[in-house]
Amino acid sequence: MTYTCYQLKFKAESPVFIGSKKIGIIQQTRRYIPGKTMWGAITAKVTRGLIDAGVKYSPALYRDIGKCIENCVKTTYFYPTTNNKGILIPMFTKDYLRYGQMSENEFESTFIKSFVSTSTKGDRGAAKDESLHETEYIINWIKFNGLFEQVYWTGYVFIKSCENSKYSLNNHANFEKIEVECGKYSIKLIDTLKQLFIGGDNRYGFGRLTLISQDVSKDVFGFKIKLDSLKLNINANKPIFSHLKMNDNNKETYIGDIEPLVSRVYGKKGFGRCIAPSGIAFMPGTCFKKEILDIKIKSFGILEKYDSEYS
Repeated sequence: MTYTCYQLKFKAESPVFIGSKKIGIIQQTRRYIPGKTMWGAITAKVTRGLIDAGVKYSPALYRDIGKCIENCVKTTYFYPTTNNKGILIPMFTKDYLRYGQMSENEFESTFIKSFVSTSTKGDRGAAKDESLHETEYIINWIKFNGLFEQVYWTGYVFIKSCENSKYSLNNHANFEKIEVECGKYSIKLIDTLKQLFIGGDNRYGFGRLTLISQDVSKDVFGFKIKLDSLKLNINANKPIFSHLKMNDNNKETYIGDIEPLVSRVYGKKGFGRCIAPSGIAFMPGTCFKKEILDIKIKSFGILEKYDSEYS
């Protein structure tokens, strides 16, 4: 079944923190929102929306709806943007890493801020030993040429109609009429997307995004895509827009970096307590010397070399 591709643009109402690696006392933030983070936020809002509509809560509800969203609403990674800077996708070059037309240093000095905190002990609130830490975040307003500019987050979703014995999603040419159903209860997808809470430190007000536009699109970050299969070709010397799994078919000469794909998933131990390794992947922004054909967008926006025998 063919997907419909929409470009979504969210207004950043507050700073965003997406946990990355830790260097010394500094907890770094990713410079983008991974597809799995978006999937988790959408799953949470859809589940709560259906519960509010009358669906009875059960421990497996989030898991089952998560599978429905994973199959029917595939997301790419989302990147920061402003009216003057465009979409700031990373790109590795021979000499340095850049974001859009900004150098890494310029991007970090413009978009990245941090706060310092520590744990306390005792009635006097004394600082605990070795508890001092600094946390990065991406701000929601930047200062450019003496003026403040709003920060937005832009990415894509691919939506198709699908159903199982419990849940269904009915795609529609009008985005505002797309519905998620559970038995006799239904909610509009756009109502769940109007406001999302993304990433860590939500309880402190971080990660609040408001949807401001949803436009049908025929390409994804400048790549032409086949909407019946979600396949595309990676052009030579053009940065990839999400992680690309490494395998024997795509070990081409590249400029970029690699890292292990590891996530926390739902399991018997509870939410986020099961570690799910997914192999080694090229990082967003990596460029290849040669064109790579037949790349498929898989769950959570991760790219993978298409293999007709297994896909």
